[in-house]
Amino acid sequence: MNKKILFLIAVFIFFVYIFEINYNHAKYNPEFKIAVVQISSAKLKSYITFFDEDLNEISSMKINCGGLSQCWDFPKIIDNKVYMNVKGTDLWPKSHIAQFDLKTGDYKLYNVHQKFNTCFAVDNKNIYAANCDKNANIIKYEISSCSIKKLVIPNMYITHMKIYDENLFAFGNFSYPHNNSRLYIIDTKTMQIKKDVDITNCGYAQFDSIKINNDIYFSNYMQIENSISETDSNIIGKYNLKNNQLEKIILEHTCPKQIILYKNELIISHEDWHGNGKHLSILNLETQNTKSIEIKNAPYQIYLSKDKIYSIDRQKLYKYDLNSFVLEKQINLHTQKKYGSDFFISGFFFK
Repeated sequence: MNKKILFLIAVFIFFVYIFEINYNHAKYNPEFKIAVVQISSAKLKSYITFFDEDLNEISSMKINCGGLSQCWDFPKIIDNKVYMNVKGTDLWPKSHIAQFDLKTGDYKLYNVHQKFNTCFAVDNKNIYAANCDKNANIIKYEISSCSIKKLVIPNMYITHMKIYDENLFAFGNFSYPHNNSRLYIIDTKTMQIKKDVDITNCGYAQFDSIKINNDIYFSNYMQIENSISETDSNIIGKYNLKNNQLEKIILEHTCPKQIILYKNELIISHEDWHGNGKHLSILNLETQNTKSIEIKNAPYQIYLSKDKIYSIDRQKLYKYDLNSFVLEKQINLHTQKKYGSDFFISGFFFK
């Protein structure tokens, strides 16, 4: 192929790229309230659809990376930017965390140099990501310098991380050489473990946590019966940072997932791997009593805004009244019809 044809092809690709950027920017409306991420496990592209708080669609745009916000973790917002894990595809895994600017609609990809990240956390200077190759690898990626520090924890799998008081709280599980579940409190400056807490008695596969005063509440997806068989868990763990006391809070339903504080209560979602379960648990922090609320969808993700609860499953976006839990509106995004039969909702975030 002669040089002239190669030059023309390069020019064509360049203008297509410029057009796509400008097109996407033209479709981005910074006045949105809700953004829903739609992905495929087979294609290196994702889509974000933007809504107002009444679930009216405003616009949509394409992001040129696959598996955006897939795996365990949902989008995280800090300093007017949204961070999302980038899985890639089943055949082409990626080692990136995406940063989406809420003001401009621009996005960046930060290469944290490890693939199959199961979970991540962010502060205003760093990204923390964890994966597993039999051992848990937790990296600290400094955004400004692109420098990396790594902490390796042998025979462990990290399922959830969150930052509290400049410490990284990492929840880990593994079955070798025996079943164990741990909470690691890690100094974010040195990436050294300050405290290692055995939380095996509360369960495994921690998905979310919340710190209230000196107490850490955390959800447990599974538990081990007779030290052998796995079963769905109905336990919320509570660990006191001052007296090191560990408690179990028993819920009516299994597979507790997200934990959100509202006034003096914790709202806990329930959903298993297959989208079953359509319940929320309400835990009163004063009395420690719980009650169960049945909703209309399996809450893959939930978010509280003012006096409303917003939720998604793999195809729809829902809006509930927070006081009555009555469904006010639901929107089918028609993800498969618009983008392909292998596309689904992977997460959503609020501005």
